[in-house]
Amino acid sequence: MNAPEASAQATLSDTLKLLEEVSTYLKRLPHVPVTAQLVRKIDAHLESPETISARRLATEHERAQGARSAVFFDALGVPLVELEVYADRVTIQITPLEHFRSVAIARLQTRDVLELPLVPLRERRRGGLV
Repeated sequence: MNAPEASAQATLSDTLKLLEEVSTYLKRLPHVPVTAQLVRKIDAHLESPETISARRLATEHERAQGARSAVFFDALGVPLVELEVYADRVTIQITPLEHFRSVAIARLQTRDVLELPLVPLRERRRGGLV
């Protein structure tokens, strides 16, 4: 997806969230027929199949844009630990190769803090865990 499309998806997502806030706010106001009519119109728009589909696409795009990964390599460039970060989830995987697995655990145990640079998930490193 190119930059204008990405920007449009983010704007769409923000706009739909704002409309939900407006609807919630207007529902708390004293009942006035014109306001009630506007709330029904906003809610109908938010619940339309087209809007639901657009929201799903915007959410998927937002999630994909926010995905990041990092890898902890040994001195020879063997990936020992892989980290993937999504909006509300972190996945950590230690290499399944037995020898390197013990090396990975030993290296992790010698550190209080392990800082890894995050890169977009699509720009994954040269190798991956087996």
